[in-house]
Amino acid sequence: MLNIPGVKKDLEGSQIATTYWKQGDIDHIARYCEGDVVAVAQIVLRLKNLPLMNENEVVLIDTQKMA
Repeated sequence: MLNIPGVKKDLEGSQIATTYWKQGDIDHIARYCEGDVVAVAQIVLRLKNLPLMNENEVVLIDTQKMA
């Protein structure tokens, strides 16, 4: 409806519990959540009639390296 490109690639919300409890793959879940943040930012930009971010404008910070 808002013509925002999808950021979800290989995980759906219904798979989070299995990914965490059976696979213990917290990094995969973190990447999934990062996609949610980018999607919300794109929605805000669209609703404010501003240009969407390009893929090269999205910077993810590895907080584990900061600790």
